[in-house]
Amino acid sequence: MPAAIGETVAVLLAAGLSRRYGREDKLMAPLRGRPLLAHAANLLAGLPFAGRIAVVSSTEGPLADLLGSRFALVRNPRPQDGQDGSVRLGLAAALAQGARHILLCLGDMPQVTATHVAAILAAGDDHVAVMSAAEAVRSPPTLMPRQRARSLLDRTDMLVRDALRRGPIATVTADPEVLRDFDERADFQRP
Repeated sequence: MPAAIGETVAVLLAAGLSRRYGREDKLMAPLRGRPLLAHAANLLAGLPFAGRIAVVSSTEGPLADLLGSRFALVRNPRPQDGQDGSVRLGLAAALAQGARHILLCLGDMPQVTATHVAAILAAGDDHVAVMSAAEAVRSPPTLMPRQRARSLLDRTDMLVRDALRRGPIATVTADPEVLRDFDERADFQRP
């Protein structure tokens, strides 16, 4: 049975340090007239998920204001330790909300579409994780069933992404532009 959006909690990872972008927070950098993060946040806020969580480095300031009341904010106190800490915090928070499935998304992927999210949910079930793929490269958005998320959190000996790849994974392909993430200033200049 496919993953139901009403039983899925969306987790938006937005606690990165933007090291490749520069001193400013790239998630607040303008893209097509809005902050970069607004694109992913608006997509997720416009879909009827059971819940929405954003993992952030601070629960105050412009980024938190942008997310507003649409997301439950979970603070990552150690964003310098890398994305795995944010993933773990997001999964734990989604499980605490009773998620049957968890959709992990990145705040710096502004071109993911509702159609792609629907395809990921349609490919998911209670046993198999689903990753996006473009040109044989797998990436978020990623869907995880509850039991898989629990077992990944129990694996403290490796990164969640490495543990995830050791089990069954389905893939949903997309155009590389849909899955493009924005890391450097030059990414904002490309059409």
